Amino acid sequence: MDAIPWWGWVAIVLGALFTLPYWLGPVLIHGSHKMPVKPQFDSLPLEGEVPSEVSEYFSETGAEFEKLGFRKVARLLQDTFMPNVKTFIDLWYHSQSGLGVISVAAYGTVKTPEGMKDTLQAKYVQFSASFTDDSAVMTSNSATAEVFAPVEGKRHFKFRTDDLSELFRNHQKLAAHFGRGKTPKDPPTDPAGYLSESMTKELRAQIGTGYLYEEGDYFWPTWKGAILVVYKSLPPFKGWLQASELSNSQKALQQAGG
Repeated sequence: MDAIPWWGWVAIVLGALFTLPYWLGPVLIHGSHKMPVKPQFDSLPLEGEVPSEVSEYFSETGAEFEKLGFRKVARLLQDTFMPNVKTFIDLWYHSQSGLGVISVAAYGTVKTPEGMKDTLQAKYVQFSASFTDDSAVMTSNSATAEVFAPVEGKRHFKFRTDDLSELFRNHQKLAAHFGRGKTPKDPPTDPAGYLSESMTKELRAQIGTGYLYEEGDYFWPTWKGAILVVYKSLPPFKGWLQASELSNSQKALQQAGG
């Protein structure tokens, strides 16, 4: 057998480096990524201090929510679900329609030349309608693709718009169409506890899809889950998934009369 030429070794090394996230990522996720069965949300004062970028975003979205008839009922912090991630949430409620909406701003700790630094990784708005049969309709402008498997009864639609009035109108149409004949849930009296319970239900549902398993006080990814979660977060799969989500949301809106 002929020896591999130098340029062949270069190609092998470059190929290994280029594909590193695709084969090392699932190994790391499977071995170390655990999620608490009972994630904790800390209640903050309604106008509690948050990072300046979050404060600005919450002020902008809050002004729009008030115009739409929402009132703020809670400000929450989640910083124990994933290592080095802090998620701030403002929760609003629309008494006339019974719909809810959250503004979300997620910070991640990353390494910079100046040292470890918290940077804003994601921000989005999500309207929601929950029903007594545990089904739900959610409408958001999140740019992040869903990495877990769909769960029966949970419908999540996405639109690339910063016009919150438009997003709200889309949500009203989708909630009315897919929630026809269903009884809306009453607004939660304990927002922090409600979000914790909802997240637990969402993650436990992934056991049935084969993405997660429960052991002790944590949910852990299966090999199937680790591989799919990583691949859905990387190109080209990420782009395909985002395009599919947008296309399906537009089709659903047309079906709902939008």
